[in-house]
Amino acid sequence: MQLKTQVTTDAHTLRAGRLDIDAVKNELSIRFSNDLLLTSLAQRGPNYMAVDYGEVEKRFGEIARHIGSQATDHQITEIVRRPATKKLPEVDYGKIFENFDEARRLGETFEARRQALIASAIQTGRILTAAPNAD
Repeated sequence: MQLKTQVTTDAHTLRAGRLDIDAVKNELSIRFSNDLLLTSLAQRGPNYMAVDYGEVEKRFGEIARHIGSQATDHQITEIVRRPATKKLPEVDYGKIFENFDEARRLGETFEARRQALIASAIQTGRILTAAPNAD
């Protein structure tokens, strides 16, 4: 897991060049709880699609069609090619926080649990991985 996209940089998470591990645990717990909630929403009906954040760009057209977009393939390609927001620059958090490895290991534990939850939901058919009308 790339924790750099998961750890907030609010003042409450920082303590003199160290990450506040309790704040990191809290943030990851909230995110994990959100994943649990989304999984329960998937059980309510077939109009649900799970997409990992890392796959959004690759699956953007599929996502757009799933939500009913009338955009053409060309328009979707242009949106992906020129996104409305800029990506943040890469940051080497290991050079900023002396206890980053501890936070990274914690993040990896939560990510493994999240992946297991999603895999279980996909396996039991509670989460669709493609648009419902795709055969």
